[in-house]
Amino acid sequence: MSFEYVIDSYAWIEYFKGTRSGTVVRPYVEGDRAATSTVSLAELKEKYLRERWPSFEEDLGFMSARTFVAP
Repeated sequence: MSFEYVIDSYAWIEYFKGTRSGTVVRPYVEGDRAATSTVSLAELKEKYLRERWPSFEEDLGFMSARTFVAP
């Protein structure tokens, strides 16, 4: 399986926060040619826990549905 884009943890944070940078990454996230590494998911989990952000499991489901999770 081949993917054109890799969505990293920074891009996911901006996307979920709805920032200007998040709008730039939106077409890549909402397209069907992107992957996310398990390392990025681990970084996001740590940030959610550290900053006490709610809904990691919900966001993880969205990330897994929108991108291929690459080991």
